[in-house]
Amino acid sequence: MEDTGARPQHEASPAPIKYLRSRRSRQHQPPVTSPTTRSTPQDQAAGGEMLRTRRYLSLRRATLHESFVPEPRCTFLSGPDRAPALICQICFEHRFDPANSTDAPNQDDSFVIMPCGHVACAPCMGVWQQHQQQQEEGPGAAAATCPFCRLVLRHGVCKHRLPARYLTRRGMLSAKLPRTIPDGGRIPDHCRECVDGVLLAEFGPRLRAVSAQLALARGRLRAVRTRAVETVDVLEQHRECLTREKEATRESLGAGGWCNTVR
Repeated sequence: MEDTGARPQHEASPAPIKYLRSRRSRQHQPPVTSPTTRSTPQDQAAGGEMLRTRRYLSLRRATLHESFVPEPRCTFLSGPDRAPALICQICFEHRFDPANSTDAPNQDDSFVIMPCGHVACAPCMGVWQQHQQQQEEGPGAAAATCPFCRLVLRHGVCKHRLPARYLTRRGMLSAKLPRTIPDGGRIPDHCRECVDGVLLAEFGPRLRAVSAQLALARGRLRAVRTRAVETVDVLEQHRECLTREKEATRESLGAGGWCNTVR
């Protein structure tokens, strides 16, 4: 009886060992990579454009609807009844109203949108950018990223920070709001300041030379115009003198009286 009572306890012991073995086997398994982040030769040949598209399509499926607006014009300009109730997903306090939206950074109803399509209120985004700027000044050198998907908010070549754009009704109506990456847009390689610097360095000397030649041509035109006006005045005076001489000669020849005819 003692053997039969002790046997069930001995048979029940392999269960936790089996669990530990299965957990240990799972720990030693290599991590499974997502097919959306694996690069293929076709992606490399296309410059990674297909890879970025797949990445942002998977991002679109994974993010919350309340913070992801890939097509703001279609979302907010389709009608007030169809526009979603957008609330900042960082503070969960500020609500976006397209009709009363402004581009003031300190207003609670001001919302910004990033190239990836994520939106947040301007105060929360300002705090996030300030925190990242402090980290960049330190030894960590963290990159400016989106608070939701960690997309690097920098230009590809000049590496300057990419500012978030204010989500306003005026900007959406005037087409000044750029298209998001899921909507077919892209992050420029150079910022506006770098582009202006390159254009100024390349075309500045030639523009100055052409401007100087244009100024000389305008000066010559004014001089020629002045001389032409003076010549016209002299010719007008000479014609008046000839007319007076002609009348005087006619009177001296005696062509008067009945000889006068109506001309």
